[in-house]
Order: sequence, then structure tokens, then C-alpha cells
Amino acid sequence: MARISNFTGGFPNGLTVKNLPVLNMPSGDVFWVDSAAGSNSYGGTFDKPYATLDFAIGRTTANHGDEIHLKPGHAETLTAASDIDFDVAGITVIGHGYGTNRPTFTFGTADTASIVVDAAGTTLYNLEFVANFLSVAELIDVGAVAGFGLYGCRFSDSSSTLNWVQAVTFASGASDIHIVGNIGLATAVTAGQFVHCEAATDDIEFVGNHVTYQVAQTAEVGAFHVAGAVTNLRMLHNYIANQEPDGAAVAGNGLDTDAAAACTGVIAHNFLAHLDATWAIADVVFDATGCKLFENQAGDAVTDVAGNFIPAADTATCWLAAAIYGPLSNEHKVIATHIAWNDTWRVKLARGVYWMLTPLFKGLLNEATVGGMQAIVDKVEER
Repeated sequence: MARISNFTGGFPNGLTVKNLPVLNMPSGDVFWVDSAAGSNSYGGTFDKPYATLDFAIGRTTANHGDEIHLKPGHAETLTAASDIDFDVAGITVIGHGYGTNRPTFTFGTADTASIVVDAAGTTLYNLEFVANFLSVAELIDVGAVAGFGLYGCRFSDSSSTLNWVQAVTFASGASDIHIVGNIGLATAVTAGQFVHCEAATDDIEFVGNHVTYQVAQTAEVGAFHVAGAVTNLRMLHNYIANQEPDGAAVAGNGLDTDAAAACTGVIAHNFLAHLDATWAIADVVFDATGCKLFENQAGDAVTDVAGNFIPAADTATCWLAAAIYGPLSNEHKVIATHIAWNDTWRVKLARGVYWMLTPLFKGLLNEATVGGMQAIVDKVEER
């Protein structure tokens, strides 16, 4: 097979190929790794890749914008603590492949096997991490660094007895953390937090993650945990499923902190499920009272498909919305749903929506609905 043209110096003024600009030119050096066809005696090019990730890390330059690309099917087995050490700042690792071809790191032969991050600005994309030993303590151990990103990665167990206890941990002093679009699958009774911060932590982003505990845990804990306050938090669009059925649920199954009132940030549009019959009502799903919460939902074994809203929905406003919502078309429903939840404006909005929508949608609202709306306005004014 003909060798691919390789321009190691790059193109400082840009490049076009067949009149198509090549826009994804990295600012630093690029190295390739392939366990199947590579060797650490090679040069780390696409045609002659390195064999191991740790060796490639050692060839990078700090804060130079260097990238390491792992070819589809790349696989490594870690047998001891710090088998892979990200000790060079500002590098990005990108895995190529999907499903069984996604680059995979298996943690076996010791419960201390781990990947360590000692340098700031490390970013990981599209990697698979598999626990293959009894109760592996932590798969990725991040030190007191500023800047760590984990995007589109997957964490799983080999079986119910070959499992991870904590997927990702952060030491005291870590900040600027981005955990986005990852999957965590826990199949063992000893499974713990998906993400664990060992002390108060600032500037965290938990977005779009799916975490599933597939069996009941021996000691149940929150999927995301901070041993202190979390500040400047963005926790959005996460899906968490916990299979604990026996009433042993703890506060903070979505987010558990040790200084709830001191937390700051936004927690919105998260969905949590639990098999405990009263969990979604009786327990604090997000143990971070200093944060602002918007439109989260939690369901348990006896809750309908919508679950319980966190914060709880305003029932008075819901009555009004229900009265005007049903008979309207989809376009009109958009207008109808613009009903504020604030007590100060409830009466004004109730009256305003009534007088506005009745003539506007004349012919769409039947007499009974209009009468019901007037009755609800009267009820709201009484409050």
C-alpha cells in the first residue's frame, strides 16, 4: 500500500486540497498510537504509530497544543497504579472508532490499577474504560490540577464482581472540570460514585451524562459527590438510574455534597429514577441547596412516568394552564404555556391570559372551557 503523504511541519498559512480548505489543523504536534500495528520504536506517525499511550505522552510538549490520536481497536491493559500518567500539560487524546472498536483501557490484576492525571489542561475524547478486577478503587485519578475534560467516554464493569468503585476522582484543589456526554454502567453491589471530588471544588460542568447502577448497592451513594461545597456548578441534562429498592436511599442521589448551603450554580433538566417507593418525595435528590434548580424530574417505584418535579410545580398555575391548554392547537399552546410561576404575577397573568386568549382564539374554546377559566381566575384572586 502506498504511504500517505506526511507533512510534519504543518502549514502555517493554511492548506487546501482540491480547492477544499483543511480547517482542523492542530496548533501543536500530532502523534498516533495503535496497539495492533504500532511500536514504541516508531515515529508516532499515522503509518508508523506508537504502541502505547503513556509512551506517546512522553513525546509531547507542554502547553503546545499537542494531540494524541488512538486508532480504532487500540487496547491496553493496566496492572498497577499510574500505569498511564498524564504528566505533560495541555495535551488532548482523541479515540477513533465506535462500539467495540473504541480505544479501550482495561484495569486488571490489581484493585489499584489506574490512570493518573498530574498536569493541567488534559482532555480525553471517546475512550472506553473497563474494570476487570474485584473493586478497582478508581479508574481515573485526577490531581490538584486546573483544567480537565472528559467527553464522550464510557465506563463499565466486566461483571458484577469485576468492577469499579469510583470511576473518576478529583483531589483537593482541582478546578475547571468538564464531565460531558459520558456513560457510566455499574453492575456491582460495591459501586460508588461515578464522579468523586475529595474536597470543595470550583468550576464544574456535569452535562449530558448517563449513569446507571444496575443492581442494589451495599452502601448507596450519590452518582456525583463533592466532599465540601461545589461552586460555579453547571449540572444539566444528566440521566441517572439507581436500582436500590429497599428503602436505603440517601440524600443527594443525583448530587451529594458535604456543604449544601455553600454551593452555587445551576442544576437544571436532570432526570433521575429510583426503585425506592418513596425516594423521589422523601429524600433530597440534589443535596446542594445553595444552587438554583430548574425543571428537574425524579421518579420512583410508585410515581407516574412524569415523575416528581424538582422544584415542585406550582399547582395553582398548573390549574390555569390545564384549563386553557387542552383545546388549543400546537401553535397556540406555545403561547398558552408562557405562564409565570411567581406569586406576585399569578393574579395578573391569570386575568390577562383569560381576557387575551378568549377573543384571540374565539371558536377554539368552548363555553364550558371559558367558564372554567373564569372560575379559576376567581380562585386565584382569592389566594
